[in-house]
Amino acid sequence: MKHLITILFALLAQAAIAQVNLVPNGSFEEYDMCPTDLAQLESSNSWQNPTTSSPDYFNTCSTFYNCSIPDNYLGFQYPHSGNAYAGLIIYSSITQNFREYIQVKLTNELLHDTIYCVSFYYSFADEYFYALTNNVEAHFSTIPPENFNSAWPPPALQNIIPQVVNENAVNDTINWLLFSGVYKAQGGESYLTIGNFKLDTETSLITSPYNIGTDIYIYIDDVSVTQCDTILPIKIPNVFTPNSDQLNETFKIENLQPNSLLTVYSRWGNVVYSNPNYGNNWDGEMNSDGVYYYILQLPSGEIKKGTVTILRGE
Repeated sequence: MKHLITILFALLAQAAIAQVNLVPNGSFEEYDMCPTDLAQLESSNSWQNPTTSSPDYFNTCSTFYNCSIPDNYLGFQYPHSGNAYAGLIIYSSITQNFREYIQVKLTNELLHDTIYCVSFYYSFADEYFYALTNNVEAHFSTIPPENFNSAWPPPALQNIIPQVVNENAVNDTINWLLFSGVYKAQGGESYLTIGNFKLDTETSLITSPYNIGTDIYIYIDDVSVTQCDTILPIKIPNVFTPNSDQLNETFKIENLQPNSLLTVYSRWGNVVYSNPNYGNNWDGEMNSDGVYYYILQLPSGEIKKGTVTILRGE
């Protein structure tokens, strides 16, 4: 009985840890000074500005119109929860590649190969509608990405590849929209940075019904990073190129689970490769270029079938 109780407490403790939000002050409620103007993100405890731009902090405590809630210089919006939110420019139609970002240090480093659920809510400010975009992104790093460029405006952090991106089309200009995704940690990540990491030429623009401004500006609220049990979707390539250029050398299945059985067949139905615990290491061996058929059996018993092409070229 004591052993059963010990196991039960251990499971409950593990579940509790998984639900802990690693983002301090994720709803921006805590502050050391009520904002008195724009460009005061750091007034909200734990949040920082990683570039020389000027993201904003809004709170109902403020009596100054620029940063008040719900009506402020950028638009009209109640918080998703509580009394506060942050705001930033993610695109400008008149200043090339101009961006703003918000950044926070997590309460704990992310653990290697652990899956985290990432979410926050965002809303488009309605005073500066130039267009809408789904380029709202989140980046995890071991050190804080930052830009010490003293020139104005600061350029986008375009050399950074965000791990979690917004894949949903945006067509709502009134409500809070949910940004959510999952991230498999490399281990040691301590910082979360939110913004648009794409250049202007890579940013998708969605025509706004208003087009009354020059920027795309969003409010951010309720940022969360928690451990979760979600299994990342498997992505199976349809071609690989084992030509010794150190690129795409093996049949690499993204987010492959351990103990997955891979069997590969030639076009005549002969088995050319089989591994009960495939580790993304099949390089085509001595097989000629061409199309092969695979059957991938996951630990759950689920079967995935398809074709893959070996293409070495000349």
